[in-house]
Amino acid sequence: MLEENGKMICRIKPLSLFMRRKPVTKLLILGGVLFVSAAYFAFVTLLNVESIDKSSGRRLRLSGLRDAGGRLAAQSTGNRTLKWKYSNPLDVPRVAEYCNTPTTVELGEEGNSPDGYDLKSVYILIRHGDRTPITSYLDVPRPSPKHGCTMNATFLQSIPDLSNFLSDMDEQKNKQPPRSEFANWALYPQHKECSSSQLTGTGALQHLLNGLALKEKYIEQWDLFHPHFSPADQLDIRSTLISRTYQSAMALLYAFLPRFDLSELDVRVSKNSMFCSSNVPPACCSNLNKLKQEADKGRHKRGRKNPAWVPAMGALADVFGLKISQLPWATSLVDMLQGHACHGLPLPCGPDGKCITPDMMDKLWKLVVSDTQSYNKDPRFDRYSRTIIHSLLLDILASMDKVIRNASPVRFTLFSGHDLTVSPLLQAFDVHNGMWPRYATRVVFELYEKDNSNGQHYLRVLHNGKDITAGVRFCRGRTEQGMCHVKYFQDFVIKDNMEVMGVQDRTSMEAWCKSKMQ
Repeated sequence: MLEENGKMICRIKPLSLFMRRKPVTKLLILGGVLFVSAAYFAFVTLLNVESIDKSSGRRLRLSGLRDAGGRLAAQSTGNRTLKWKYSNPLDVPRVAEYCNTPTTVELGEEGNSPDGYDLKSVYILIRHGDRTPITSYLDVPRPSPKHGCTMNATFLQSIPDLSNFLSDMDEQKNKQPPRSEFANWALYPQHKECSSSQLTGTGALQHLLNGLALKEKYIEQWDLFHPHFSPADQLDIRSTLISRTYQSAMALLYAFLPRFDLSELDVRVSKNSMFCSSNVPPACCSNLNKLKQEADKGRHKRGRKNPAWVPAMGALADVFGLKISQLPWATSLVDMLQGHACHGLPLPCGPDGKCITPDMMDKLWKLVVSDTQSYNKDPRFDRYSRTIIHSLLLDILASMDKVIRNASPVRFTLFSGHDLTVSPLLQAFDVHNGMWPRYATRVVFELYEKDNSNGQHYLRVLHNGKDITAGVRFCRGRTEQGMCHVKYFQDFVIKDNMEVMGVQDRTSMEAWCKSKMQ
C-alpha cells in the first residue's frame, strides 16, 4: 500500500498478478495472447506483402491495399467498393522488371564454366540504362526524376567501389583520345532538367552495378587481362553516336576495368543501332524499309483483334476524354508512362481530373507483351531480325576466329546499343520471350578453350546473368556440359543466315538488300 496526494492506493505488478494464477488459467491467457498476435500479423501482412522477384532476385515491396500516399486504394462501383490490385506502378511485376531499379550488385552466372575450360575472351552487348521518354503525347509534361538527369552522390557514397565515381570522372573530363568522335562529350548524366531520351542518374547507376558484377567474375575470378592490362590492345569498345549509350558504356567500364583512364579508351562509333560495318554491303546497313514493312504487315490489325484491346485502351482514352482512335499506339504510351513509373512519379491525369492507375498500366503492358509475342512468331519478323543483326554477328565471329588463331590480343569487346539492337539478336537466336529488353540489359558471349582438346573452343551465351546456351537456336540439343562448340555458331552465321536471306555471297547479298530498301 502506498500513499499519493493523501490517497491510499494499491499497486500490483502485472507479472506478479499473472504468476499468482492457476496453471490452467495461465495457459488460457497465453493462448489468447498468441491468438491476438497471429490475427494482428495476418492483418499487417494484408496491408504490406513482401515478395521475391524470381527473375532478378530483388525484394519488391508490394503494398496492394494502399496508394503511393499511404491511403487505402479503392474504386467505387455502385454499392460495392473494389480494391485495386495494384496501387503503385512499381508493384506491377512487368513495370518493375522493365525499370530494373538498381538496389545492389547482383552476380549472375557469367564465368561459371565447368572445370577444364579456360576463358579466352568476352563479348557483351548492352542496352543503355534508364532514360527519359523519347517523346510525349496527349499534352502530358515530360517527367523529371527527383534528381533530374544527374547522379545521386549520396547513394554512390554508400558503395565503396563507386564513392569516387563523380570526382574521378570530373578529372577525366575532355581526355578522350585525339580525333575521338566523342571528344568533349559528358561522361555521365549531369543535367538538372531532363530533355527527351536522356540517360538518367539511375541509368548510369544500373551500368555501374553491371560493371561491378562483371568485374567480380572476369577480373577477380578469371583474371581476364592476364598477365597485364593493356587497354589499347585488349579492348574493343563501340557505341552508337548517342549520349545515353556512350555514358552507359563509360559507367560500365569505370566499374569493370582494372584501371579507368579515358585517354587509353578508343571508343569506336557505330552510325547505326545495329553496329553494321563494312563486313556486309553498304545497302545492308541502310534502313531496310521494305523488309521491315513486310515484317510489320498486319501487326496493328492483329493487335486490335485482341479481346483485351478495347477495355484497356478504352480506359486510357476515358482518362483524357478521347476516342481510342485518337490515342497513340500502345507501345508509345508505355514508353511515355514508364518515365513516370520508374521514378515513383504520379501517373498523368486528364483534363477532368481522372488519372491513369497502375492497373491500367498493367493491362497496357499485357497488350504490348501479347503483341510482341505474336510478332515474334511471324517468319517475316524472324527474317528481318536475322538480316539486320547479321553484320554484328559476323564481327563477333571474326573476332573469335582471331582469338582462336592467336592472331588478336583482344579479350573484351563491348557494344553499347539499344533495345532495337538487343531484340533482333534474341529473336535471331530464338530466345526472345516477347518482353522488351529491360533497361541496362546485357547479352554476353564467352569464348573458352577446352583443356587437352587440341585447340577445341566452346561458347556460353548469357542474358541478364542467366545462362541461355542450351536454348539458343544453334546450340539446342548440342551442348556438352552446358558448353556449345564454336563451329555451330560459325555455321549459323555463315550458312544458316545466308540461306534465310536466300543469298550465296556478298554480291547476291547486296542485290537482295537493295531490293528491300524501297
